[in-house]
Amino acid sequence: MIPPIEQSSKTQDDNKHHISSDAPFKTYVFLADKQRIEDEKLIITSVRKALDIVITDRVARNQPTLYHQTEAILRNMTGRNIKISHICKIMYLAPRLYSVEAKELRTYGGKINEDFLIEFGKEWRVPLVGKDLQLRADMLREAVDRYFNEHPEHDATVPEAPLPRLRTVVNKDEWEKQANLPQGIKKLLEAHKAVKQERIEQQKPKPTPQGSVKERFEALRARVSVDDNVSFIN
Repeated sequence: MIPPIEQSSKTQDDNKHHISSDAPFKTYVFLADKQRIEDEKLIITSVRKALDIVITDRVARNQPTLYHQTEAILRNMTGRNIKISHICKIMYLAPRLYSVEAKELRTYGGKINEDFLIEFGKEWRVPLVGKDLQLRADMLREAVDRYFNEHPEHDATVPEAPLPRLRTVVNKDEWEKQANLPQGIKKLLEAHKAVKQERIEQQKPKPTPQGSVKERFEALRARVSVDDNVSFIN
């Protein structure tokens, strides 16, 4: 039988072990990770500030804010290698700040490029006043801080919101049905389809002959005999 004092000591040891096992796992963040996180916060807030200025300026001149036209400006204003991914991070944290729409741009040579039209969110009226600018800055700063507080991992980084894309028709048959093509073009496409289908049929493996050589010869002679009789009757 265990003495009372030893039993009490054993119970205390069990409690200590139980408390330590239930203690939350501590995530250690090195100095380099802290600097990287602070740098990411700074870039995101700097892009928001620069982009607000660019959009306001272009709206005043009745010009759309297309990303490919503003990328170099944003890089010069922030001194960083800004990419569309930084704007996607802002859209993930505070989607009310901007609206992004995919646009189709055609060059003089007829080449089609995809670009993105960036505008203020629907709730913001242009031109923005000082109160609006401060509110936008506070919204993004609070969203950034909240994200990293909820994600204390050493490798945490802000995700990117998906970009809208132009609707592309992958199925050629579906495109031909939707496109308003002249009758001559439609007939030409149908002729090309017929030729293509014929080539596919020719490339298919021929069926394996059934029966012996003698049996196949007798069957062939019977068919030839029937054809000759039909020709003679006609």
